[in-house]
Amino acid sequence: MPQSFFIHTSSRFLRDARKRLRQNPELVEALEGLRAILGEDPYNRTRQYHITKLKDIKPGSGQ
Repeated sequence: MPQSFFIHTSSRFLRDARKRLRQNPELVEALEGLRAILGEDPYNRTRQYHITKLKDIKPGSGQ
């Protein structure tokens, strides 16, 4: 069994997640899956998960 990593969620994330979950309850499964993946391999060193990196996005240009 692989070592499990601690997942720290910020208060800002929790507020935003609650808001989004009220709007779309289907996100519960997605967040649970994300938490499981990050708990197993937070840096994706095994390359088991395909992660798309953002390209040509300047810092601060996101949401």
